[in-house]
Amino acid sequence: MNNLHSGVGAVAGSTLIASFVAAMALSALGDDPAKGAFTPAYAANQIQMWYEFKPEVIDRELAAARYFGINTLRVYLHNIVYDAGKEVFLQKIEAFLEICDRYGIEPGFTFSDDCRNHDGITINTPPAVDGRHNGRWAAPQDRERRDENLPKFKA
Repeated sequence: MNNLHSGVGAVAGSTLIASFVAAMALSALGDDPAKGAFTPAYAANQIQMWYEFKPEVIDRELAAARYFGINTLRVYLHNIVYDAGKEVFLQKIEAFLEICDRYGIEPGFTFSDDCRNHDGITINTPPAVDGRHNGRWAAPQDRERRDENLPKFKA
C-alpha cells in the first residue's frame, strides 16, 4: 500500500498531486497556463508553510510541479506570520520567488481567505486532521475587518 500521503502533509500533498493530474490533462491543450494551488507537504496550513519555511522541500516539490507541466501556482499568505516577524517573512517570500523563478513557475499570492478555522489560530500549527480537507486551514484573525489592520498590508 502506498503511504505517500499520511501525516501532516496529507491534505497539502494531495492538493499538489491533484494539480499534477490537472496539469498533465491540460498539457495536451498547448502552451496555456497549467495552474495549481500550493502548500508544501510538510504544512497543514499556510501559517505552517511560512513559519517553518523549508526551502529544500519547496524546491523539490516545485521541481516536480514543473516536471508535470504546472507553470502557475496560487500561494496563500497569512498575517500572523507577518506579525511574528515582518523582515523574516519577506525574506522567506523572496526565497520562495527565487525557487519559483528557477523552475519557470509564476506564483500568485493570495492573502488567506475566510474559510475554516476562525478561532484559536496561533503561529504554532497542530498536526493535520486526518480525513478532513483543510482541517487546519486558518482564516485571518480580524473578523471585524478593523481599519487598524489595513496599514500592515501597505508595507
